[in-house]
Amino acid sequence: MRTRVSLVGVVVGILMLTSCSAASSSPSAGSSDAAGVDTVKMIYGHSSIGINTVAAEAAMADLREQGYNIEGAVLDSSELSAEGTANGQFAFGSGGNSTILVAMQAAPGTQKLIVDGLKNEWSLYSRTEVNACADLDGKNVGIFSEGGVSTAMVKNYFAINCPGVNPTYLVLGDSQTRAAALLGGQIDATPVELSDALNLEATGAGKVHLLTSFAETLPDLKTGSIAANVTFMKEHPEATTAFITALLKQYRKITSDRAYFKEITLKYYPDVDKDTLDETLAAYVDRKLFPVNGGLSLDNLEFTIDFFAKAGVIKDKIKPEEATDLSYLDAALKELGTVDE
Repeated sequence: MRTRVSLVGVVVGILMLTSCSAASSSPSAGSSDAAGVDTVKMIYGHSSIGINTVAAEAAMADLREQGYNIEGAVLDSSELSAEGTANGQFAFGSGGNSTILVAMQAAPGTQKLIVDGLKNEWSLYSRTEVNACADLDGKNVGIFSEGGVSTAMVKNYFAINCPGVNPTYLVLGDSQTRAAALLGGQIDATPVELSDALNLEATGAGKVHLLTSFAETLPDLKTGSIAANVTFMKEHPEATTAFITALLKQYRKITSDRAYFKEITLKYYPDVDKDTLDETLAAYVDRKLFPVNGGLSLDNLEFTIDFFAKAGVIKDKIKPEEATDLSYLDAALKELGTVDE
């Protein structure tokens, strides 16, 4: 079950929740059915519908079969997901970690990260003449903005892999403009997300290629995760663990069974481009973007927080222990065990 929540609807809900506790809108802790399943209503708020959300949709379907009362709410932005999770409108919410960290600073102690979403989808693509980052010294690199997170990734890549190399950064705005500039030879490289990367490969065969995947060069940077409302977690620990467990099962099944991945993609994201679907799904699996063991740790969250602080995305650093509660992920992994990534 998936509900579309408008901007106005969410804001009204948040204003109502501000005047009462998050717990007051949910059944009391410990409410369960005859099978011991927590019957509290859970809402998972996320800010998009796409290939990256089908695992969560399938996980919610599994939970409903087990007797859990859970539904998804598709929002207009990551900000609404983060704000709704902080205020208790949503038990869980996903979005960009930069946005979630900003929300944590605005309302400390209201939500914490519990499991990773997708690993870093960003890559740096270049003209085929560019074989290494050193080849981009003095060359034009197209970026979305000077302060963008993808720009910070690019600059970090140069600083670590080829210090002393100084490309010329050109602010070109949206990814379509940058892709067109790369194909037209006006720039020599640009950062793109996976969907744009696949379009580049399809339309620019022989002209452009993958220079680096930030999932590989910045493995500890967590760009998008799932947070949970702190009050909800404390009152419903079994339901919180069950949500993470169901999600990890989907990550693992998707990774090992591409036919299943295609099946649930067509079911939960019917508007997907069917002509390039097989190649797209293969790219998600081949790049190991699904965090089959949950993805989060205190170490990689510390790296992530430092990264966003240095990039100027968040004002002050947050301690990793304040940004996450890994006890529920640990409980899920105790039940499932870990697998090779």
